[in-house]
Amino acid sequence: MHPSRRDFIAGLAGAAAVGALPGAARAAGGKTAVLEARPGTARLAPPGAAETPIWGYGGRTPGPEIRV
Repeated sequence: MHPSRRDFIAGLAGAAAVGALPGAARAAGGKTAVLEARPGTARLAPPGAAETPIWGYGGRTPGPEIRV
């Protein structure tokens, strides 16, 4: 199944809308949430093991909850 020209253009419009807000997402109520990947640490191994360096949103894992 091949996408129609209309589907393709709608996809481009959606991508442009997302690209207009780099690193930010509009939340309900008009608030803007900034997603910034930062280094951090997390315990991925069993207790007693050293924490593992990670990249996560806000430097943590899991990152903040995002509701759309």
